[in-house]
Amino acid sequence: MISEEEFKSYGTLGITHHATEGLSVMRAIPELRIFSPADPHEAVAVTLVAHKIDTPCYIRLSKGRDVFIHKQKIDGYKIGKAIKILDGTDCAIFSTGAISTEALKAAEQLNDAEISTAFFTFPTIKPIDVEVIENYARQCKVIVTVEENNIIGGFGSAVAEVISEMKGSKAQLKKIGLRDEFTDVVGSQDYLRAYYKLTAENIFKAVTES
Repeated sequence: MISEEEFKSYGTLGITHHATEGLSVMRAIPELRIFSPADPHEAVAVTLVAHKIDTPCYIRLSKGRDVFIHKQKIDGYKIGKAIKILDGTDCAIFSTGAISTEALKAAEQLNDAEISTAFFTFPTIKPIDVEVIENYARQCKVIVTVEENNIIGGFGSAVAEVISEMKGSKAQLKKIGLRDEFTDVVGSQDYLRAYYKLTAENIFKAVTES
């Protein structure tokens, strides 16, 4: 019998199903638009956007049955825009894809610990929301990027590229993701996130230990 957890993710099917290099590979392809929705509402929003543009698109989806971050559908989403979930001034967490549920938990825990934390999902990776990144790099002490992808060339690298070329950044950047390794361990999604340190606890530590 197939468990509910196996319905939710490809964690038990091994490295051939994990695709943890996808964002890095696709970012290098010229003129390709890259989407990585955090929940079903974002998946619908980016699909509608992709349908209307003439350039090639890559939409990175999880297996399904993801937790909803947004309470209602997203109307009028514009390509290249991040979506604000929480605002804050001490720290900003930028996340993409289904791992955003862990990022949101961490942001809420940080706010409970009186560390003012902003949280944004990034449904679009390419083009990326430069304005949001620059604004929070100027005002926050720490920016944490969160992705279920290799940190080399992925979402965190895209954010780092923006910060490296701007003036007036005061934020330290920390990237949460796969540390240049293959996911050669199998297990449930929760088990793998804990094993590879992609949990709310790890995100919380990245901020408080900086």
